Amino acid sequence: MRNAPMAGDSVAWALNRVNTGLRQFLDLGYQPVAWETPHYHGAPSVLQAVEQVYQTAYQRHTYYTSGTPNLTPGLGADFELWQFFPYVIERDIYGLRVLPENLGNLQYYQFGVEEELTAQDVVRNAEYARVVRDGFASFFIHPFLIGEITGGRGMRDLQEIVTGLEALGYTWTSPSRLDNR
Repeated sequence: MRNAPMAGDSVAWALNRVNTGLRQFLDLGYQPVAWETPHYHGAPSVLQAVEQVYQTAYQRHTYYTSGTPNLTPGLGADFELWQFFPYVIERDIYGLRVLPENLGNLQYYQFGVEEELTAQDVVRNAEYARVVRDGFASFFIHPFLIGEITGGRGMRDLQEIVTGLEALGYTWTSPSRLDNR
């Protein structure tokens, strides 16, 4: 991973890719309710393009210290920051309404991560999020973790997260049902 924009990066290039993806969804009969940048990483031009097609993003956003970031390591490089919010951002710097994914996701050493994130960690993050009035908690799980590849651990952890969130008083809803002002 180069941690840099793709070759040919521009708002026009990204807009073409976003529109192509949307057409594929619509052709299959799906109506997306929000955008999610793959692995939450996209150059600012990507989110500038997304804003022209989608009103809402559902993710932890990556923001940069420049509109055209220099991501070459060393002196003068711009920084990227991941934003974790326990509430909806009605309009961010790109003009998007952001539904946050703020609890994280299960991560296991066997898949090459430097630090595991367990079911207990996700539930602990939800407990921390409760200090915000009218906030909410959101996490994701890679579907492959639920299968036999983890020896059942993924399914057990998912069940522990669901039980833990409900014990904390959280209720379940679809992102499409969140008030869109």
